[in-house]
Amino acid sequence: MIVIKERINQSPRLYSALLGLLVALIGVVKYGIDIWPGWPSMFAIAQNLADPHASPQLDGEQDYVLSSATSAVLLGAVPGINQFIFIAGSVVLAFVALILPFLAPKIARSKDKARILFIFMAGGALLPLLVTWIGSYDPTTVIGLTLALGFRQRLISLAGWILTGFNHSALGVISLLAAALIMWVSGTDNPTEKRVNSILIGVLGLCIGFLMNTSLLSYWGGATSRWELFRGYPLTFYINNTIAAMPILLFSALGVGWLVLLRPEWFKLPATKMLIALGVLLPIAFSLTALDQTRITAVALFAPILVFVSLSTDSLSSINLKRAWTALMAAAIIVPVPLFLVGEIERNGWQSILYWTSNFL
Repeated sequence: MIVIKERINQSPRLYSALLGLLVALIGVVKYGIDIWPGWPSMFAIAQNLADPHASPQLDGEQDYVLSSATSAVLLGAVPGINQFIFIAGSVVLAFVALILPFLAPKIARSKDKARILFIFMAGGALLPLLVTWIGSYDPTTVIGLTLALGFRQRLISLAGWILTGFNHSALGVISLLAAALIMWVSGTDNPTEKRVNSILIGVLGLCIGFLMNTSLLSYWGGATSRWELFRGYPLTFYINNTIAAMPILLFSALGVGWLVLLRPEWFKLPATKMLIALGVLLPIAFSLTALDQTRITAVALFAPILVFVSLSTDSLSSINLKRAWTALMAAAIIVPVPLFLVGEIERNGWQSILYWTSNFL
C-alpha cells in the first residue's frame, strides 16, 4: 500500500486519472444512473443510419436529434446493434466524458489543477447530467470540448472543435466564446498570439464540423431546427420557467465551484470575475430560450471552467490551491446539484438504478 501511495503521489498524471475515476463513481453513488427520456430517438438513428426518418420514433419534431447524432452514428456502426449494446455504449461514452478531462495534458500535469477541476466536476451540474441522462448526445459534445481545450497539440484541438461543431454547432459557438473570454483575461502567461491562434483553430473547427453536419442532414432529408422548437412556446412560458427555477438555477450553474470563485484570493483574478459573470448570465439566457435549462448551461460552462482551471490557477500560489482543496473537497463529494427542466427539478436518485438494471441488464 505504501508503494502504491508513493507512486500515485509521484505521478501527477496517475493522480489526476484516479480523480477522474472517483468523479464517475461519486456520480453514480450520489445521483444513481438513469436513461435520458429521448434515448429511443437516438437508438432509432443507430438502427437506421441510411434513412433515420423511416423510424416512427423520429416523427414530427422528434427528428431534431438528427442534428446531434454523432454518438448514434458511432454506436450504429457496431454490428448487430440492439438496445443493450446502445445503452452500454452510451454508458461508456458518459464515463469517458467524465474521465477524459482529467487525462488532458493541460490538467494532468498538475495535481493542484486536477484537484480544482475535481471540485468543479464532482460538485457541479455536468456530473448528474451525464450519469442520469444516459443515451443523450451531451457526452460527445463534452468529449469534443475536452479535446479542443485540454490538449496542446493543434491537430487534436482542431479535431475536438470539428467534433463539437458536428455534434452541436450552436453550443460549440457559445462554448468557444465563453472559453475565449476566459483566455483573454488570464494574464501574461498566456501570450496574445497564442490566444488568437487558439480561437482561430476553434472557429475553423466549428465551421468544418457545421458543414459536415449540414451535409449529413441534407443526405437524411433535413431535421427540425432548435429555432423551430424555441418558437413552439410563447416567451411568457420561458419567463415563468426561469422565475420558477430561481434562485437555485444560479447555484446549479457552478455548484460548489461558486465557493472556489468566491474565496478572497481567487476573487481578485480577472478570470474569476469573468467566470462568475458567465455563471450568472448563461443560465438566465438559456432558461429564457430552452426547456432543458441546466443541461445547456452545464455543457456550455464546461469549456470556460476547463480553461479557467488550466490557465488561471497558475496565478495562485500552491498554498492557496491546497487550501481550496482541503476546504471544499468534502462539499464537492457530498452536496447534490439539481438539474432543472421546464422550471422543475429533475428527481432521479437510486431508484433509477433499479429501473436501469431491470430494463437493460
